[in-house]
Amino acid sequence: MLAQELRQQAKVRVWSSSGALCVEAVDSAKKTPTINLEFALKRGKQTHWEQKIVIQPDERELPLLAALFLGYRQHVSFSRDEKGVEIQRQEKSRVYCRASNAHQVVAIPIEAGDAYRVANLILSQLTKSSHCGDSLMLVALRANAGDK
Repeated sequence: MLAQELRQQAKVRVWSSSGALCVEAVDSAKKTPTINLEFALKRGKQTHWEQKIVIQPDERELPLLAALFLGYRQHVSFSRDEKGVEIQRQEKSRVYCRASNAHQVVAIPIEAGDAYRVANLILSQLTKSSHCGDSLMLVALRANAGDK
């Protein structure tokens, strides 16, 4: 049953020549809607998900990530133990993600179409825990984006 539930969770996959990113809708240990960012290296045609780097933004970081994907923020980074992620906007609506741990570094460029899908997934998770409507949430994200 659990495996079937995991397959049905909303997710967005982005592939590059050297790696892959899976952004998956999940609930945190505190039962708050969030996402998992799962990065895996790719060698040839094989993606090594068994060695993936998984980072879950907390309730303070998820809105900053949403602001970045909406174009209100240029850069976001956060870390856990010996792993971290750095995400930044580039020209032409491209987003560049870099995750690392003690053993590997995975870098993924996200083009505009995929960035839209990631933004949509993040916003759907934020909406689940928001106490206001979508329009007010967007205003709050823009007003509090911080670095643009």
